[in-house]
Amino acid sequence: MFVTRTLVKDCWRGARRPDAGRRLSSSRQHLQARVLARILRRPPSSTFTRAASTQDGSNIIRGLFPDEPVPAVTFHEYLWSRSHKWADATAVTCGVSGRKVTYKDLKSRCTAFGGALRRDLGLKTDDRMAVLLPNCAEFIVASLGAMEAGVIPSPMNPMYTPDEVAHQLKDSGASAAVTLVQFLPTIMKAAKLAGMERLKIVVLQKGEDPLPASVFTMTDLLAAGDPSAVNDVKRTPDDIAMLPYSSGTTGRAKGVMLTNRNITANLQALDKKKDHIERTENWTEVIPLILPLFHIYGFAIAGLTLYTGGEIISLPKFEEETFLKSLEKATILYVAPPLVIYLGASPRVTSATVKTLKSVVSGAAPCASSDILRVAKKMPQALYKQGYGLTETSPLVCSTPNDVENHSSVGPPALNTYVKVVDVESGKALGPDQPGEIVVKGPQVMKGYWKNQKATDEVLKDGWFYTGDIGYYDSDGYFYITDRLKELIKVKG
Repeated sequence: MFVTRTLVKDCWRGARRPDAGRRLSSSRQHLQARVLARILRRPPSSTFTRAASTQDGSNIIRGLFPDEPVPAVTFHEYLWSRSHKWADATAVTCGVSGRKVTYKDLKSRCTAFGGALRRDLGLKTDDRMAVLLPNCAEFIVASLGAMEAGVIPSPMNPMYTPDEVAHQLKDSGASAAVTLVQFLPTIMKAAKLAGMERLKIVVLQKGEDPLPASVFTMTDLLAAGDPSAVNDVKRTPDDIAMLPYSSGTTGRAKGVMLTNRNITANLQALDKKKDHIERTENWTEVIPLILPLFHIYGFAIAGLTLYTGGEIISLPKFEEETFLKSLEKATILYVAPPLVIYLGASPRVTSATVKTLKSVVSGAAPCASSDILRVAKKMPQALYKQGYGLTETSPLVCSTPNDVENHSSVGPPALNTYVKVVDVESGKALGPDQPGEIVVKGPQVMKGYWKNQKATDEVLKDGWFYTGDIGYYDSDGYFYITDRLKELIKVKG
């Protein structure tokens, strides 16, 4: 379970509201872990690999790995750095149509689209571009192509209302938007509400009705794209790479400035865990991607899959037949809690259906142990993992190692990450088994909130990010998230 602030209900919408005052005692947490471990035949908590703490008594916990330098490159450069080794292999397969895109084609389309953004749409460095798409190869083309062009992609939920779209368009100051033709009425109404009638809109392809003259198609832009138009684009690790939105603790969604260094560090940390095995002649990770790409967690998993040469099966929404078909070759499954419930309850999901799975990661909100156990009985060969992260941390903060299964803990800190628990009144760093606010430092922590210095100053203090989440760590340096300092006001994920 990868616990983040957003519950992706039905994989598209949701809200997380933790039950207040239900912190399990440390002994009860470990007892629960031992019971689960016995059923799943995994090591109990007493065998956990210990995380490392600082030696100065400061109660700051770091993870299992020594710190490593973050590569001083842009995110797209880092992502594609190994792709030449599997250029002709399939990068993305559409789970609905079966359409396949190779690594070579995907990379060239990203560059061509980036060139079109500069040459045909006239976008400039640091312009923002909304990405209003479901999971598909074109989401990757739009986002990474924008980064190559020096344009900042700002993903959003394609199920947003015109008012919600208008807020993000106006707040981000978007110059362009990429969407499906069926969402064109929504985005045009949103642009009008935001007073942005000159917004440049790209749809993937033409529909049945003629398009307005001001609307481009990605098909045409790619056909006429000039890859050389991005040759002179200069970006640094500290430049903003993407602008997802998060509601944080109060109010409307705020833009989260994630730099190239932030999301590169996140990818580096995810790769360090070795959940994904790099492609070889005899092995390919196959990842059904039902977690939405507009959510930072889905985007991060897509990045990890591409970086390690895996195959993404893109699923734009949950449809039982296509989802079950995607499991036929799947090696790792990332899901939200509603799908964990489905996997455990559905008679159509059997041990034969999921025989190739080596691990299951339930993300976006806490998942009941009873639901995990029902799934475990069908998949005794699979590991069940959990972790903790936020949009503001790109998202990874903590996760359980591959040889550990403690379903009550989110694990130790990730690579290059330091975490402490502070008293909410005094700010003092607390020792083991003492609940307080989770505070994080690391290269994946955001630059700040977009055009909102007040909100930034409230959560970033002396290089530390104050998450607003309540939790504690045990004597092994494993963290437990128990509550929210303030209730989230969130209606849609």
